[in-house]
Amino acid sequence: MGEPPAKRLRLDFEGQGIQTVDGSFYIGRDVNINNSRPNTSRGDDKHEELLKSLQFDQMDARYSSIKKAHAHTCRWFLKTSLYAKWTQKDPLHKDHNFLWIKGKPGAGKSTLMKFLQRQLRNQIRQAENQEILVSFFFNARGHDLEKTTTGLYRSLLLQLIEARPDLQYILENVRAGHHWTIESLKFLFEEAIQGLGDTSVVCLIDALDECENAQIRDLVSFFSDLSIAKDRFYVCFASRHYPHITVKTGLHIVLEEQIGHSEDIASYLNSALSIKDSTLAKQICCDLQEKASGVFMWVVLVVGILNKEYDAGREHVLHERIQQLPRDLHDLFYDILTRNGHTTNGLLLCIQWLLFAQRPLTPKELYFAILSEQDPRNLAHCHSDVISDDTIKRYILDNSKGLAESTKSKSPTIQFIHESVRDFFLREDGLSRVWPGLSANFSGRSHDTLKQCCLEYINMKAAVELKDASRRKTTERFPFLRYANQAILYHADQARSHGISQRDFLAVFPRSEWVKHHNIFQEHNVRRYTSEVSLLYILAEAGLSALIRAHVNCQSYFEVENERYGLPILAASATKSNAAIQAMLELHAERLSGFSFENFCSQFPPGLDVLYASGRSFTFNKKRELLHQLVEYGNEKTSLFFLKTEQCDVHLKDKKGKTVLMYAAGSGFSMLVKELLQRDVDILVAANNGSTPLHEASSNGHVEVAKLLIDRGFS
Repeated sequence: MGEPPAKRLRLDFEGQGIQTVDGSFYIGRDVNINNSRPNTSRGDDKHEELLKSLQFDQMDARYSSIKKAHAHTCRWFLKTSLYAKWTQKDPLHKDHNFLWIKGKPGAGKSTLMKFLQRQLRNQIRQAENQEILVSFFFNARGHDLEKTTTGLYRSLLLQLIEARPDLQYILENVRAGHHWTIESLKFLFEEAIQGLGDTSVVCLIDALDECENAQIRDLVSFFSDLSIAKDRFYVCFASRHYPHITVKTGLHIVLEEQIGHSEDIASYLNSALSIKDSTLAKQICCDLQEKASGVFMWVVLVVGILNKEYDAGREHVLHERIQQLPRDLHDLFYDILTRNGHTTNGLLLCIQWLLFAQRPLTPKELYFAILSEQDPRNLAHCHSDVISDDTIKRYILDNSKGLAESTKSKSPTIQFIHESVRDFFLREDGLSRVWPGLSANFSGRSHDTLKQCCLEYINMKAAVELKDASRRKTTERFPFLRYANQAILYHADQARSHGISQRDFLAVFPRSEWVKHHNIFQEHNVRRYTSEVSLLYILAEAGLSALIRAHVNCQSYFEVENERYGLPILAASATKSNAAIQAMLELHAERLSGFSFENFCSQFPPGLDVLYASGRSFTFNKKRELLHQLVEYGNEKTSLFFLKTEQCDVHLKDKKGKTVLMYAAGSGFSMLVKELLQRDVDILVAANNGSTPLHEASSNGHVEVAKLLIDRGFS
């Protein structure tokens, strides 16, 4: 007979690793419980890789798209007393470190901020001082990183290090391939600011209101604390009046209340109006100045309307037209959209795409997206000829009635001319005003329409007959195919989540064509599908929980396929889709008699069911035990569900000599470990390399699991 478990445990670890004395928990000199792994990658290559990972394509898109300030405008701002106080950079007056420019939507804040950025950059360059200027322009109409503080911190941190390469030392303890989080970015940004010593940093942040409210407040609080800790950190924000965020110290200026701003509007009117009659032009300028209430966007739109009337020889109706024009910017949008008494289907489609696309579309993508629904019979014909950029530009201008524009970036996309246009549709009841019959469930119906556009394009004969081709050639020939293929299921899922049935769509979904197109556009071979992949597996990996619930099938969610992740539920685990996993477990539980899914879920403390053992960098192995791989690669809730509902040999070892308990301990799955301990698994079993469950838990920093094992060993 061997030693009892408790005695063996004490002999193994006493004085070396982990021991319990009177219920206390100690860490010895050989076994350390920690959550960090040593960073062995060093040098310039790692720094270059990390700096590259901070970049994103749309980093300067919003700045580039803001029109340059009209000649002789904005200069008044440099002469204001508040700007002078802010630029004095006196360490004794920290209440001057913050300057906040506020104004109505469309007042011209972004134009002013772009002017300031250029002005300060030139001043710093001419003075040849060590001052550093960084900036970020939020864009609610852009990609995710353009409208979140994650994008802001990535951009600002990169700008700081590019300005001062000696700051790269702050990256020493960051692993290559690090996933950037807000907290890690804030930590490094603060390190960089502190590392600059006496060097001043000027930070311009535009359109603060186009970021999520909680993120705004966290950003302002963080910058406020940073300005207190760092004497020479100066910040200029620009935003609308709402949301109101209090800053303990700082200077505030309201744009539309400034005389200089009114003079800028007058200057623009004098130069932009085409009216040659000086007396008439002067009177119209006065009328518009009074009616604009400081909103530059209103003035720009109205000037375009009046110039069009003047060019048509309708000079006699200009005064009447001005009287008809509403003062409110949103009312002006309504007037533009509904003038001439009708709204086209092309306009509706254009607005739907701009509001609900999964990502901003390129001009060519939007052109063919609208055609897919508006004129599907001529869709193939449009691909037989080369469509000029000018044709596409005019088509989008006509269908958007001038309320959409192309961004000025490396990869231009189409967006509303101003965020206030989006506000008009989504926040100011503009949708129901323009299209009264479509106001009910507009989001769901729009996603369903966009799904149909994608389906029409995918089913186009030329696309169906497409043979294996390169991504570049396919994109050139079918500009909308990549988006249509990637987003069709997203739009269907969104429509279903808004209550619109997708059963008919799923029944006719062209899976084979979709897989063929997916594989053409997928760069990495490992992420391509086999021709036999099930629709369920595709939905699971994409995390489309609403479609999973709508998909009628008899397939098991634990059925192994010839795909990278093997089974649908592991595919959802790979992409960390909690909603998809929850849907599959619920549906699977409904097929089991006598099993209460509600009772099963109730045993999990809040947040525990989102624990994952791995990312998506694994491949399922059919020769290994299914439960072992569920635990090693999957989600704790899924693993425990499978253990409770299937016949499993919990004592079985794999080729490495590891048991389910070892994998559970190494993943920190405490609930699963408790279940296994109740089944009397051997806690002292050793793998081929000599590792035990306790080693697995301790070496991966899972204190709670280590305690469970130690307590079991002494019980």
